[in-house]
Amino acid sequence: TSRRQRQMCIRDRLPARQRTIFNLKIYESRSNQEIADMLNVSVNTVKVHYARTMKHLCQRLKKN
Repeated sequence: TSRRQRQMCIRDRLPARQRTIFNLKIYESRSNQEIADMLNVSVNTVKVHYARTMKHLCQRLKKN
C-alpha cells in the first residue's frame, strides 16, 4: 500500500471529533476559530485535538 493509502486508513480510525477537526483543517483549510465556531467548542479544544491527531498519525506512520 502507498503512504497515502496508509494515511487515509489511519485517519479513518481516529475518534470522530479528531477526524472531523483534521478533515476541516487539512481538506477544507479552515482556521481554528472557524472550526471552533462550527463545532461549538473552544479554539483551545480544536488545537488540542489537532495536536493529538498529528502526534498519532506521525507515530503510526513511523511504525509502518
